[in-house]
This record gives sequence, C-alpha cells and structure tokens, in this order.
Amino acid sequence: MPSSLLMLLLVVASRAGATVIHRPLCDGPLLVGHYFSGSNVFCLSTELIHTEDQVVETISHELVHVAQDCAGGGIASDRYALLLSKEKPSVEAAEREAYALESDPEQVMALVRRHCYGSSAE
Repeated sequence: MPSSLLMLLLVVASRAGATVIHRPLCDGPLLVGHYFSGSNVFCLSTELIHTEDQVVETISHELVHVAQDCAGGGIASDRYALLLSKEKPSVEAAEREAYALESDPEQVMALVRRHCYGSSAE
C-alpha cells in the first residue's frame, strides 16, 4: 500500500493538472523520470524505479518542473521560471534546482501549491 506521503504527492500533482504516466523507460535507459514541459505530463520509468522512496523522490523532482512551468506562465506554455535559485533560467539551472529540492517533498508540494493553484489546497 502506498504511503500517505506518496498519495499526497499524487493528489498535489493531480490538483496542479499534471498527468503521471508509467512506461518501462521514459526517455532513455538512465532517466527514472521525465517531465514533458508544456503538456504537464511526467513519466516514471518502471524498469528503473524499485522502491517507494525512489518513486517519492522522482515525483518530487518532476513536480519541481511542474511548479517551474506554472511560475513561468502556466502549464500550457513552454516557458518556465526558477523557483528559489538566483541563477539565470536555463534547462541546466532548472535541473539543478529540481535535484536540489527533490529530497524535500513537503517543500516541493508547497511550491506547487503556491505557483500552480494557490495556497488554499491541502
């Protein structure tokens, strides 16, 4: 049975309009997850994720990208903004930010709430 943290991450993703899909490999043999910017879809590579902790970390990482999209003009655009970093926005900076935040799912959920649908959601 999934943990309450994993279930909450999935609720936050859903409320942000994100769709989570599962494939054996999402975008090559080394990526456990991939976010499709502008479509608000992220994929989990089922062949590469073996524990619930990996699922939580991967969903948290991809949710950072969802929040970046929301902060950059909305999920339907292909623009994004960095959330906490002072770096100039770039794909590399967005990845660094997502890696830095993925180990703190509570903060990630707060960022998604703030940037994608306000702070009133649970």
